[in-house]
Amino acid sequence: MPMKQAIPGLLLDQEFQDIESLNGLFGWDLDWRQIEPGPLIFRLTAFGHADISVMRVEFNRGFHQLGNPPPGAFTLGLPDIESGILKSNGADVSPGTLINFNYGNLLDFVNQGEFGGYVISFSEPALRIAFADIGCKQKLVEGINQFRFWSPSSSEHEQLRQILHALKEVAASEGSDGLKRWKLVFNQDLPAITAGILSGKSHQAVLSAPRFQARALERALHIMSDYDLMPASVKALSILSGASWSTLERAFLNEFGIAPKAYMKTRRLAAVQSELIKQGSGATIHKVANQWGFRHMGSFAADYKKQFGELPSETLGRLASAEPINSGLTEH
Repeated sequence: MPMKQAIPGLLLDQEFQDIESLNGLFGWDLDWRQIEPGPLIFRLTAFGHADISVMRVEFNRGFHQLGNPPPGAFTLGLPDIESGILKSNGADVSPGTLINFNYGNLLDFVNQGEFGGYVISFSEPALRIAFADIGCKQKLVEGINQFRFWSPSSSEHEQLRQILHALKEVAASEGSDGLKRWKLVFNQDLPAITAGILSGKSHQAVLSAPRFQARALERALHIMSDYDLMPASVKALSILSGASWSTLERAFLNEFGIAPKAYMKTRRLAAVQSELIKQGSGATIHKVANQWGFRHMGSFAADYKKQFGELPSETLGRLASAEPINSGLTEH
């Protein structure tokens, strides 16, 4: 079926209480690190077809996101203006900026507080058709991943946001039947306006901290990712990364809004939660907690509940009664 005649459908419209349940959906490979304590509410609405897909994401906590978008697609992010300034590899991303998720080797974003936004993925043929429809040279497709951000400079960003909002409302309220009636908007207007933005001037990232702080943070995060367990202390992390305690303190506060010690604890708690979810009913809570450096079970349980809004045993109980996620991928 020609792309312009393809019929978009509703793939998923669901609320989640943990991030691990989202891993692997729609081909995404992401490591979500909750850096703001409290119960998570994560809403995901996904719709589209093989050549174009859209996800609306909303969540109520601060996260550090690392990973890769689905392979074989060109993927963009359009955060809500209300979500404020984001961080990306040490750089500030101004509100409402269109973001190229395929830029570089790793997607790396930080939000502090509530977040909402859209993720749009295009196949290469869909992107080529969109550029051709607005009269742009095809070589733009080959070079597009050189560019990282397109900041709002005209009405096109707001037009794109309005179309995405309308499509999301139709998907959530009327499902696939409603999206079928909106197929021309989905297949023509959405890619055309996106291509118009991409054909315009892109913007470079501006580091929000001195370069030496950015490099220190990068080394520290790399060390934490390489270790099976976190370094035992901020002092150990400081030695391993070759940065002073004060440099790491300023770097972490600037990027994540929390100190290195707090960030390390959130990473360890997230690792416990992830492992409990993966193991399910076969998990032994104290064994998993000990593996990640938590020795006092009473303090661990209190920290876990503060971070995620439930006890470890409640995580396992909730998973035991949860229904399997149906993404609708087999139908579309």
